[in-house]
Amino acid sequence: MRGVFYRLSYRVRVSIVMALFAVIPLSLFGSFYLKSEWEKWEIAALGEYPQLLAVSSEHFGREVQDIELKLFHVSNMISIRTAISGIASMNMAESLDYVEKLREVSASITADNNHLNVRWYPYNSSRNYGRYSYTLDNFRQEFEEDDLLLEQIMKLDNGRLVRCVRQINREDNIKEKVEKRFCVYTKMGTIGKGDCLLEMSMPFEKMIDIQSMNLPEGSILGMCLQLQGEQQTFLLSGFGEEAYDVLDMYHRTGKCLGYYSSVSQVDGLPGSQITCLFPRGYVLEGIYDDIMKFVMVIILFLMTVIICSYMASIMLTNRVSRFLEQVNNELDTILLESTVPVIGENDFQGIEKRIRRLILSTQEYYAKLEQYEVEKNRLELEVLQMRINPHFLYNTLTSIRYQVKEKHVRKTIDSLIRYYRIILSKGHLIIQIEEEIAMIREYLELEIFAYQLQNISFGFEIEEKVKTFTIVKHLLQPIVENALEHGLRVQETEGIIWIRARVDESDIVFEIEDNGVGMTQEQIKYLLTEPAGGSTGGGYGVYNVQQRVEMYYGKQYGLMFRSKPGEGTLVTLRIPQIGS
Repeated sequence: MRGVFYRLSYRVRVSIVMALFAVIPLSLFGSFYLKSEWEKWEIAALGEYPQLLAVSSEHFGREVQDIELKLFHVSNMISIRTAISGIASMNMAESLDYVEKLREVSASITADNNHLNVRWYPYNSSRNYGRYSYTLDNFRQEFEEDDLLLEQIMKLDNGRLVRCVRQINREDNIKEKVEKRFCVYTKMGTIGKGDCLLEMSMPFEKMIDIQSMNLPEGSILGMCLQLQGEQQTFLLSGFGEEAYDVLDMYHRTGKCLGYYSSVSQVDGLPGSQITCLFPRGYVLEGIYDDIMKFVMVIILFLMTVIICSYMASIMLTNRVSRFLEQVNNELDTILLESTVPVIGENDFQGIEKRIRRLILSTQEYYAKLEQYEVEKNRLELEVLQMRINPHFLYNTLTSIRYQVKEKHVRKTIDSLIRYYRIILSKGHLIIQIEEEIAMIREYLELEIFAYQLQNISFGFEIEEKVKTFTIVKHLLQPIVENALEHGLRVQETEGIIWIRARVDESDIVFEIEDNGVGMTQEQIKYLLTEPAGGSTGGGYGVYNVQQRVEMYYGKQYGLMFRSKPGEGTLVTLRIPQIGS
């Protein structure tokens, strides 16, 4: 795609770029305008359906409120409460009077709504009374075993309500008469005690008027009710399980592919709503004219932008071409090349080629500088290493050892030979940590023997997995030497040096700790900033150790001191984990 663009003439490319800069704000404006108007177009395409949904949801809410008000009114009737409280000991006359009271109450509350049904379920009743009062056993038989809804209803407190939608029969248990009913339950009785379960119910379909809607073909009408903390979906219009699945998916996720949704909330039931899903094709058909008008305006604007951009590029081309010729000639001078400049419609290509060559030349230059720096560091390391390669001394000691008969002298010479054997390491700069630790052990043995330091002891705590990693040779000895010479030898009390090594994530941490005289912060700063030269026994000094660590591992690694006068010194050396 990029190659095709560069093969176009300069004028065309300029006009395309100018057109893009004009199209970007146009696209932003168009997207905002389309987003704001699209919903208006959809609402207009739906016509009166949103208003009909609002009327239906309002009607459903009124029916629910009416049922609950009547339920509250009946549950507080003193005469009914009194009769129910003594239902276990009723005689025949009292039973007839009780049934008559229930009939009168039922007739009064259903006078304006013959679809409403009311039932009493006294707790202490062992028989049914007419078509109004039933035993709790009759009620329980309408539920499956271990039904959670039944458990919620039976655990009701006085004054509390349970709303639900149930598939039940109110026509003397004739199976063909089973219907979906909206039910509300409460308990009634004396204060602090429930004597009876009160139920009011109404056919669910009678609470919503869907006949007057005359929905478009393929629409799905349903309801989402939030009852007892659970969301329940009910299909009112639409066919098959697929329609129910689409409606339930919308209620759970708020999304439905291929449909436009219109929703109306139900007053008095938080989280409940009536939903109608209209086929996307029906809505698009209604807004087709608005979309075509919008597209025509966009096309006319784009044509205007393209024409104006091309005319502007023609006006700019002549002046820019002369400038491009000058730039090409100057780049040839910088690159010391005598190429023929590319003049004309595609002379930007000449500038691009020359700048690429200039960038490559610069990259090659910096790559060489980096190689020079690496070589410089390597040579510096080799110079430092040469200061601790005493071949002659090692060979001489080996010869002397075979001529000495005293065991303690031969043991000391053996330690010295092993020490220098590790130092030489066949000329290797990098050795295993296990070898570095062995060299420190031999060094301490030699120092204690040579200077009769019987009051000084040492110990090692080295993790096994540390030993196989590598280290730049001779990093630890100057630190140990500093602790021995300046920390322990100058005191008369017992002294000890601890050398520890452990793994810390991707690093290795060495700790050299002594209980000597300690140091001040000024002395620590001096050690890390002033080269020790040849004044120390190891010939390196702490400063050279810090320099070698930074040179080989990087400036994020190195030494850290923690010390106070009279409290000893702890030196921490951190290096990265590098395998053998």
